[in-house]
Amino acid sequence: MVFIRQYPDITPAKIRELANKESSKRTYERYLAIALLLEGKSSKEVAALTGKSYNTILNWVTEYNYDGVDGLTYKAPLGNSLWLSEEQFEILKLAVQKSPQESNIDSIQWTYKELIQFIEKNFSITIKKRTAQKYFNRMGFVRKRPKQQYARASEEKKKEFIEKIKYLESIRSPNSLTFYIDEVKFYDKPDLRAMWVLKGHDALVKTFRTGREKVIFYGAYCFENQDILVQDVLEETSELTASFLITIRAHYPHRRLDVILDNAPWHYGSEVKRIAKIYRINLHYLPPYSPDLNPIEALWDWVKDEVTVNQDYPSFNKKKEKLNDFFTNVVLKPMEIETRMARAY
Repeated sequence: MVFIRQYPDITPAKIRELANKESSKRTYERYLAIALLLEGKSSKEVAALTGKSYNTILNWVTEYNYDGVDGLTYKAPLGNSLWLSEEQFEILKLAVQKSPQESNIDSIQWTYKELIQFIEKNFSITIKKRTAQKYFNRMGFVRKRPKQQYARASEEKKKEFIEKIKYLESIRSPNSLTFYIDEVKFYDKPDLRAMWVLKGHDALVKTFRTGREKVIFYGAYCFENQDILVQDVLEETSELTASFLITIRAHYPHRRLDVILDNAPWHYGSEVKRIAKIYRINLHYLPPYSPDLNPIEALWDWVKDEVTVNQDYPSFNKKKEKLNDFFTNVVLKPMEIETRMARAY
């Protein structure tokens, strides 16, 4: 039997009268529960009639026993916006856009732990992990897989390169094509990335071998017609780069060809220059540390997403077969090519 305090001036009828005047549904429910208890209903019967749990009814009784009717008034919990002022949120937002170390927090990245530490240190307010997550969302932050931004890259040289290519494409004949080329390696093991698993379970990917074998693909992409050319090789050399230039020319024997490459050593050399001159291919080199200007990088991410991420195969030949199937069929997806391989300028 639940003990409920008897107040001389409070009757079940009076509580029901207050309930009927109450605009808050939650306060109304509390009034009704106490009125039923005062009328002789058991706490379990009241829980069934109100649709609340037995423990909830006990909590309401405790509040009533301490504060009478006033204890039944529903008080909304303080929201996150009340825990930090707008000014504090602005300070927090500016801090999170920089390294935690600039805020004297010994960490290399912002997580819930660092956010909680910053708030406690600067505002003397203690929050929990769930609240920290809400703060990230409120400040407009989302989790994204980062792209590398090379510290040694020159923004000035990148700008000059972009202006040069734009000018070149504006003055040449409509019969011209620009190809961006690059290479990618795939080893005999899966590319591991974060994956969804049930809480408490390990994220495991079945692996068949040690990853010693590898295959390399030369790739070329053209914005003008969305063509993708791919060729698998065993290594990266100037001779194989030259051979790939011949492959591109064979597909377009009568077009002006401009080819853009990065500064890998095998993209230079006398053989590359000789073949480019013989086959009338104009070579242009990206500024150092500027992979973000090469759209074919997106192709490598794409094939990993669909073939190698968290996926291994019974044999390396099977993996190479899947990779070649992807490259063969990717040209049949023009809309996705346009979306994924957008210009960086």
